[in-house]
Amino acid sequence: MTNATLVVLLLAPVPGQMRDEFYQDFRRGAIHPALGQFGPDAARVIQQAPDGLRIALRAKRPELGAVGVTPQFQISGDFEITVGYQLLAAETPDSGLGTGVKIWGQIESVDQQAMTLAHLVRPRGDPQILALMARIDEDDQRVVDQRSHEAVERRGQLRISRVGSELLFSVAEGLSDEFVEIHRTTVDTGDVKTLRISANTHDVPVAVSVCLTDLQIRADRLPVTTSRPAQRSALFVLGWLFVLAIVGAGGFFGWRYYSGQGESVAAGKTSGG
Repeated sequence: MTNATLVVLLLAPVPGQMRDEFYQDFRRGAIHPALGQFGPDAARVIQQAPDGLRIALRAKRPELGAVGVTPQFQISGDFEITVGYQLLAAETPDSGLGTGVKIWGQIESVDQQAMTLAHLVRPRGDPQILALMARIDEDDQRVVDQRSHEAVERRGQLRISRVGSELLFSVAEGLSDEFVEIHRTTVDTGDVKTLRISANTHDVPVAVSVCLTDLQIRADRLPVTTSRPAQRSALFVLGWLFVLAIVGAGGFFGWRYYSGQGESVAAGKTSGG
């Protein structure tokens, strides 16, 4: 095996890994054109700030729908969706599912499967991380499979991931990068045709304010990718360092070889004179 072949094999992606990545840091730079907005008066309600994308909904507003951002592309195969967030303020609702920040996704399937992971203030005032999977059964009834987890911090990362037909909901609270599993269930392997990240009161007239810090989507296939510059640069530098190490080692041993040959010839001439 040549040195060049060795380099190619080591830098090539490992089969089965999620190779495509979309990354948006809401704390800096322009919003990627592949991210759209949705919800009542979204253009006014959503504001980019130094700490992220702020979404503030007043209790008294003309329409009560959720407001947020939505990728304008489908997600195929295995995936991992991670949203960094901070729940700045949330009034306790009298009814409904709760008030807070929410990830919602529709999976392409015959039973209309939908996934939800949210940090919510529930009607009784309890802050919870709610993981929910819904589908429509044969009798056209909505079937819900859900789990909840007490929320200790008001900021963190929400993550939904799928490998094969297994769907995993997890959360990393505060500034930690250690994710805790909330719920695990089985799902269809169809594309995620709609994904929404929102400030949400579930149609109850209360106020809520959230801040989205970043969004990362990794998948087997994405029609649009924007990898993190730092990560790409690191891989690029490591690759070149590896190449330079091989070239340097080859040059060193080549120098030793030819140097040794030269010394042998010189020694032969000396002994023959």
